[in-house]
Amino acid sequence: MNQIDLPNKRAIVTGGARGIGFGVAQRLQRSEAKVCLWDSDADALATAIQALSSGGEVRTARIDLADAEQVQVAADVLAQEWGGGDILVNNAGITGGMPLRGKLRWPTRIGSWTSTSMGSSTAVVPWCLIWSNLRRVVW
Repeated sequence: MNQIDLPNKRAIVTGGARGIGFGVAQRLQRSEAKVCLWDSDADALATAIQALSSGGEVRTARIDLADAEQVQVAADVLAQEWGGGDILVNNAGITGGMPLRGKLRWPTRIGSWTSTSMGSSTAVVPWCLIWSNLRRVVW
């Protein structure tokens, strides 16, 4: 596996408590980054922080990424605690509930995805740019 050197870089992974986001968080930790997981599932966050705690500095925030105020508060808290961020992995998504036949609910799903993606970017990217010259945004 390729090694990416990220010592002391500060990374936020949305949807980071399980699945692809959790895998990304593990990989960031192996590259020596500090990791903050943002997710809406408190139980999954508790499990994730236990699993990641021996790998380096990890923080969590239980938030609804579709709620701009919650995202802004989480970004502000992290900026205060870590002094900013270097990496934003915009991984959160909504799955399920979309039948293969019958009425598809695309507007709801696309709207939810757009609000979670743009909400976290709007709150996080500005302080990343100000404090640390953001180098990576992964969509």
